[in-house]
Amino acid sequence: MEACLVKTESPRVGKLRFASHHNLSGALPHSDLADLRRQSMAIPPTGLSTWQLLRLASHLPNFVKLYWRLFTDDRVPFRAKAILVAAALYVLSPIDFIPFLLNPLFGSLDDLGVIILAARWFLSLCPPDVVEERVRELSGKSSQ
Repeated sequence: MEACLVKTESPRVGKLRFASHHNLSGALPHSDLADLRRQSMAIPPTGLSTWQLLRLASHLPNFVKLYWRLFTDDRVPFRAKAILVAAALYVLSPIDFIPFLLNPLFGSLDDLGVIILAARWFLSLCPPDVVEERVRELSGKSSQ
């Protein structure tokens, strides 16, 4: 009697579940352990690499220009603009969810989180054609 691993596929990571219908001790054969190790080592890291962070930082001025052009565009709904204004007021206000004096690192991170969420929400509320038009303007391509 032996144990077997049953592989179930997931779109993100292949998952293994243990089916112990034959072996009561729960020991895995050596070849199954080697396969399990290979699969766990094949999972890519989920964080941003240094190169990706540098690329993001180099594009930051363009993002600021894009947001300003969208903010001043009359075709963008008022609700989207209000989200950016509310986020800016929260960051500038002395009241925080996590006080800076309690923990300086996390006191700054909640402001950063608010900025990121508001920026993403703002873009999702902007009409896609307006966003595309403004991106083309910034990249120097005219729509003809």
